Amino acid sequence: MSSNPRPASDRHPAGCSCHACDHAEELTAATPNSELELEQSGRLDPTETTTIQRDLARFLRGRIADLNADVRALIVDDDVFGLGETDGEWEDLPRGVQLEQFNQWLSEASSQDVLNRLDTETVRAFFERAAASGIRDGHADLREFDVETDDVDDVLAQDAVQEQIEERHSTLQDRVGTSVDDYGRDVSRIVGAGLGANVGRREIAKGITERSRVYQSHVTSQASGEVVNQYTTTQLTSYDRVDAEVELSVDVEYVDAGDDKVCQRCLALSGQTWTLERAQEEDPIPVHGYCRCRFRVTDVQKLF
Repeated sequence: MSSNPRPASDRHPAGCSCHACDHAEELTAATPNSELELEQSGRLDPTETTTIQRDLARFLRGRIADLNADVRALIVDDDVFGLGETDGEWEDLPRGVQLEQFNQWLSEASSQDVLNRLDTETVRAFFERAAASGIRDGHADLREFDVETDDVDDVLAQDAVQEQIEERHSTLQDRVGTSVDDYGRDVSRIVGAGLGANVGRREIAKGITERSRVYQSHVTSQASGEVVNQYTTTQLTSYDRVDAEVELSVDVEYVDAGDDKVCQRCLALSGQTWTLERAQEEDPIPVHGYCRCRFRVTDVQKLF
């Protein structure tokens, strides 16, 4: 993106009821500046999944950009409301009917540009990559204690891991779907307010584009969190996915990134005592957007 505007709550008038203002605290970690977190060269990330996070985030931002481009084309190029010099397709309709037509069009465009693109193997593949990375790192931990491990692809194909991938994929669809719904409500408000105030079509489109940047940043944070969760969940599962004839007692520790960017919440968790059972049950990572924490094996004992 070419610009990094201030949060909506700083730009919009007092009393604005758009989603970005109503949920300013929720979206603080998903501002346009924060998405640069994934674009930093040499970003310290113990999970080593930054590339996967970045790839998924770029994919999701691209879908929001596609939707925004179609909205702009409808309002500016097609001029359906007749705000320019040509007669618009919906120009002679009552204001309420105009908005109904627009909202119906927007719902269909949201499905075509974003939602239908999420329920694909393309998106699932990002979680397959994160899961495989978690298995490889988990097995590397175990091999340091002379534990023989199964092939990564064999573990990846196991039902328990595939169910985890399906769950993360489904969760991402739900979260992005909610963001798209919120974007749609904001866009509808902008259009309605613009028509009521006789605002020009380009000014309306400018306001919509500004709003789309908030949601592009929001889905970036969602992509990061879901990839890290997939990595961690599958990594913890991989400690149990060794030779069926061998039972292990595995001790783990919570590892933060170890730099001055680590937050107090993550520092507190890394200072606690963890068992594998607790880590698997609580599944605390990611703690927040762009979390860089992971678990690591500290000891392994063969029970039989």
